[in-house]
Amino acid sequence: FYPKLHIKDCSVSGSRARGMLIKTHHVMIEDCYFYGTSGAALCAACGVGKWSEMGPVQDMTIQNCVFEECGITCDRSQAAGIVIGAGPGSWRREYIEETGVFGDITLFNNKFINFRDPAIFAAATKGLLIKGNEMINCFGEPREGMEEEDEMYTYNTVIVDCEDVVYEGNRHIGNEKDIIQVNINS
Repeated sequence: FYPKLHIKDCSVSGSRARGMLIKTHHVMIEDCYFYGTSGAALCAACGVGKWSEMGPVQDMTIQNCVFEECGITCDRSQAAGIVIGAGPGSWRREYIEETGVFGDITLFNNKFINFRDPAIFAAATKGLLIKGNEMINCFGEPREGMEEEDEMYTYNTVIVDCEDVVYEGNRHIGNEKDIIQVNINS
């Protein structure tokens, strides 16, 4: 069993749920454009428990992609440019997997434009490189009825229960709350 997925020069727009759902190993996604997806543009999640689907993502690189106005109609629990490691349908602590379920993830030289929620959400990942990305107007605006634990979603990048994280050379315009790292399962 040696899966491999390479997606290059694709455009994804107007999808009902998300742009792409990734559930395999050895993934390269490059030079793609994502626009106006209802939920996350890219979601790498493990659905074994609820959906009896494939397991977690290992060894994934997403580079030179543009993500614009994604997560436009769904609730905060399913919105972001890239979601890694969130449980089915929620980012709340009861759905976050144990650290290390996902691994060796690289997000390099991507551009995120006009998000109402974080550009990047990563959880349960060991070995995460986020480098050289640009986030423009990724507000993560507070919403009515927002609970205290939801404050983390007002940042450009949210890292939950991850190890060996490198975050460098990223630019953000329009939201000074760049990155937050929290541990909820420890």
